[in-house]
Amino acid sequence: MTIGTAVLVDDKPENLDPLIQILDNMKIKVVGLCHTQNDVIRLIKENRPNLAFLGENMPRFKGIEAIGKIKKISPMTSIIMMMANTSNTQENFLEDLRICTVISQPIAEKNIPQVMEKIQISIEINNKLRTQVQKRYSNLGNGRK
Repeated sequence: MTIGTAVLVDDKPENLDPLIQILDNMKIKVVGLCHTQNDVIRLIKENRPNLAFLGENMPRFKGIEAIGKIKKISPMTSIIMMMANTSNTQENFLEDLRICTVISQPIAEKNIPQVMEKIQISIEINNKLRTQVQKRYSNLGNGRK
């Protein structure tokens, strides 16, 4: 049984291999892999995934540039930034952009439990939000507010 879906974006496939394995072990289905902003936007529109993992800095675009577009086309998708180096200032900035969490790249084996915990929390938050929205729309359809 799948507990969620994800789109992964990075220009280095070797960065994604450990993440794909982690997501598979967590029963989160990867519905798309891509390397460009146009591809990520297309995949998000087509799949409306629970999670979008964005690399921070790629040759043709920066993950931060895609955040607004993703939030506009799929506000229910939780975004997880993948960054080589992070500071408190960067993490606070990303929090202001409504990023769910940040994970470090490359994923070291010793960090896998921490990464899994961050992903688990993100998927739980996302699923609760989706349930609340579904209930709200259901209640509106029944004449309740």
